[in-house]
Amino acid sequence: MRVRLDSLEPGTLFVVRALPHAAGADFTELESEVTLLMDKARKKLESRGRRT
Repeated sequence: MRVRLDSLEPGTLFVVRALPHAAGADFTELESEVTLLMDKARKKLESRGRRT
């Protein structure tokens, strides 16, 4: 996870809100979901003309 956070620019705010079912998920599943969401957020910012 730290590798993914290092890809963000200094000062970037990224909030993760876990739903109750996340308590029973394994690390691999959570890591995959966070990676997917970070990629989605990056693409959304790029489509709006912002640098990530």
